[in-house]
Amino acid sequence: MRQGMRQLFPGYFTPTSKEFDDLWREATFGFDASVLLGLYRLSMEARQVFFDALRALGGRVFLPNQAAHEYLRNRMNAISARSGFYQDTKNEIEKFVQALETRAQDHSLPKGPEMIEAAKEARRRIGALADSALDRERDLLRSDDLLMQLANLFETTTGPPYDPQRFEEICKMAVVRYDRKIPPGYKDVAKAEPERYGDVLIWFQLIDQAAASKKPIVFITRDAKEDWWQQHKGETLGARPELAQEMKHKAGVRFYMYTMQRFLEFAQEFLHLKPESTKRAASEIEQIEKQDKEAANKAVPAWASQAFAQDAPINSVTYMANVAPSAVSYGTNWHVDLDVPWYQEFTAVQTESPEEATEKNRYLRLLPIHGHVFKGFGSNWKCEVTGLPKPTGTDRLCYRLTFRPQDGIRSPRNLKLWVSEVGLYQDSAWRYKADIFRLISDWLGSYTNSDELYHFG
Repeated sequence: MRQGMRQLFPGYFTPTSKEFDDLWREATFGFDASVLLGLYRLSMEARQVFFDALRALGGRVFLPNQAAHEYLRNRMNAISARSGFYQDTKNEIEKFVQALETRAQDHSLPKGPEMIEAAKEARRRIGALADSALDRERDLLRSDDLLMQLANLFETTTGPPYDPQRFEEICKMAVVRYDRKIPPGYKDVAKAEPERYGDVLIWFQLIDQAAASKKPIVFITRDAKEDWWQQHKGETLGARPELAQEMKHKAGVRFYMYTMQRFLEFAQEFLHLKPESTKRAASEIEQIEKQDKEAANKAVPAWASQAFAQDAPINSVTYMANVAPSAVSYGTNWHVDLDVPWYQEFTAVQTESPEEATEKNRYLRLLPIHGHVFKGFGSNWKCEVTGLPKPTGTDRLCYRLTFRPQDGIRSPRNLKLWVSEVGLYQDSAWRYKADIFRLISDWLGSYTNSDELYHFG
């Protein structure tokens, strides 16, 4: 029996008005961990709008088991990131007061003492507010109301885990899919195993749910990578057509995707949510996404941004030429094999301990900061990695860095940088690394004598 183009290639066509109405009346709505974790950054009002939408959907919500696992594993980091905002605020006002004191003294300003006292008073008031908020955040680690609400909403609609045999089968399939650039998940190839296969596990669980229910699937995610979304000249057009094709072939139903913002906008119309509060929530989410994108673009080195935009594999020759221009080596008996992609483990040749060399290369790859030039107060500073982390059995890593001023006048500055290994591994969108780069820039622009920075958000 012959079929039309629309039936054979549904991923390349937007739904008709009837299909759209049927979608919101019948579809199952699946949610990514990124959406649940994103709730920690929203106001109470915006969260309530999201919960109202989920309750209006009733039993037509679905949380893939892998998404639930990722949410629970990263929940405390999301809470800590909120705490980091308040601590960063205190640090910023402290730097402002120090800078004002220095400038007032340098220029002998007539109103200098009054200005300094006003700044110190602001520091005291803001510090008290931040401390109060930090106390509430610490309580959230012990008693998380958001977690309880989500647990109730997905009480009977969280998918089961795969048994070990099926899990291994999917991971093996993921290796082949990534090699062939079959969406989703291939942009996560730099992550550690088995975390790099998380998106594929979620995708297969969505297919399983759709095959069992015979209902269309709508997937809500904050993941903006092109292994989920069809992108053309900077615009996101919708879900990758290959995903819709695979869903249709394996489950016999249609597949759609929404961002969190878009989901709320349509929910207002089809689920009859309150217009004003829903619009405010959608606007709040849009602003957060915009800020994240701007921060990531600023933090990613220009050479890396260009390569990512072109979807070009960055080989280790490119990596060493840009990230490690001095061909940095830690010890005299090992070197980097320049014939492998930058995102894979570098092949190390060492007469003493190949395992140690591999570990050092892994840490150099995790945080590509060597050779990056930071703009700081009075000068540009070139970063040199002078000491890589040693395995500690914890999530905490310490990089020893030296920043050399390019004006040739100032003295180099040394820094111990403490970061989260899990945070680096899972940061395919460069959000966590963007925060690290920004934190270092602030440190270089400050007057502090501290030689240690911590960022575990």
